[in-house]
Amino acid sequence: MGATAWSSGLLVEKIGGRRAVTWGLLLLGLGTIMRGLWTTVFSLYLFTVLLSLGIALTQTTVPVLIRRWFPSHIGLVTALFTDGLIIGETIGAGATVPLMMRFLGNDAWPATFIFWGIPLVVLLAIWLWLAPPAPPMMLASLSPEET
Repeated sequence: MGATAWSSGLLVEKIGGRRAVTWGLLLLGLGTIMRGLWTTVFSLYLFTVLLSLGIALTQTTVPVLIRRWFPSHIGLVTALFTDGLIIGETIGAGATVPLMMRFLGNDAWPATFIFWGIPLVVLLAIWLWLAPPAPPMMLASLSPEET
């Protein structure tokens, strides 16, 4: 995450925060589900890199959007975001093995990736539906080369 934060910030400025989170969630969901479909060692590493890029892009972009969308409640919204990350990670880590063993069987570990990828797809759909649209570009802010 630290290695990609700077480049993620540049990408956010280039494509916008809403689009960056959309791409981040897409990479995260795709990488997670693909890990469950192709379980060779190489593909597990490859799709882990893909989902890690999605995590890095999304988690470095959300604070920028918090500052823009909630300027008078930055502390509260940042705390909610951070607490949501911690709670989600804790539930995921604590619930995966019991859920896998109860519903999927002892040898169904690849299915857990798909199981946890489904909420990401739902989250992406909710994000696309509820996230405020990006503001239109103003011609006055463009440099002479861009007009």
